[in-house]
Amino acid sequence: MARQQDVTPAQVEKEFLEKVRPSSLLKRYEKPVEVAAVVGFVASAQSAIINGAALRAEGGVVRALL
Repeated sequence: MARQQDVTPAQVEKEFLEKVRPSSLLKRYEKPVEVAAVVGFVASAQSAIINGAALRAEGGVVRALL
C-alpha cells in the first residue's frame, strides 16, 4: 500500500491511526515482543486464576486490517 502511494509505511500507519482509528489508546501498532509477553504470562503459573477469558493483545488496532 505504501509503495502504491509513494509514501513510507510509517506515514501510512500514522494516517490510518489519525483518520480511521483515532480512539486507539496506544496510537501505534503493537510490537511482537508485547504480544509475546502476554502469551508468556497466560502460559505461566501467574495466570492460574484466569479461566475462560478472552484476552486481546493488539493495542486497539489489528495490523492485519490494513
